[in-house]
Amino acid sequence: MTSLREILHKGSFRNVSFSWVSGTTTGGRKTVLFDFPNSDTRLSQDLGQVPDKFSMNVFITGTADDYYSKRDALITALNTAGAGELQHPTSELLKRGYGYEYFGGKKEVINYSK
Repeated sequence: MTSLREILHKGSFRNVSFSWVSGTTTGGRKTVLFDFPNSDTRLSQDLGQVPDKFSMNVFITGTADDYYSKRDALITALNTAGAGELQHPTSELLKRGYGYEYFGGKKEVINYSK
């Protein structure tokens, strides 16, 4: 059986490390559809590429002594103005601004997206 430690990927944002297990990526093309009156004809116009967008569910692991300081460091890094350097766990190094959603409780999860 695979342990959680084996499926977690390591990443970092502004040199604050985290573990990542899942995420989504979207992209494609911008298109506009034109329907014409009294016609069965439809025209599609390509307006170029949609910038890729991804979302990651990241986990901060640690002992009871250092967990909250690690969590607060990541939230501070995400709230810092300007582009930051993201070492994506399964992709290239990205330099952009990011937002986040924080879910507290027994299992605290920070979702962050570009």
